[in-house]
Amino acid sequence: MGDEEFAPSAQILFSDNFPVAYTAEDVAYIGDVVLDYMKFRNVG
Repeated sequence: MGDEEFAPSAQILFSDNFPVAYTAEDVAYIGDVVLDYMKFRNVG
């Protein structure tokens, strides 16, 4: 969904304790929710 000047990209930043606070399943679910939101809002 980029254009000729800017390629599509995304970066999500988390604090250092993110792996401690969430399980692998939680992280996968968060990724699914973010991607669904981006598709719905046509972000990117």
